[in-house]
Amino acid sequence: MLGQLATELAPLLADPRVGRECTAFAARVAGLAADMPLAGSDLPAPSSGQAATIAAALDTYGRTSPQMVVFGTLLEAALPRPRR
Repeated sequence: MLGQLATELAPLLADPRVGRECTAFAARVAGLAADMPLAGSDLPAPSSGQAATIAAALDTYGRTSPQMVVFGTLLEAALPRPRR
């Protein structure tokens, strides 16, 4: 099964259209997030070190999540269908 997945997914993951879809997906999510209300200002602010760590984690998450969604969708589509 892993061989089949590798055979099915490798060309799709190398396809520039997949990269463009990941970028477009991330942009749509960012647009939706921009419209969400912010947390109240009565919350304690993180220290500058905490803020930097949080920002770095969010940056990594933001760059990898679209690829994870697209990869999961491709993976699901490449799996053999159960026999009924």
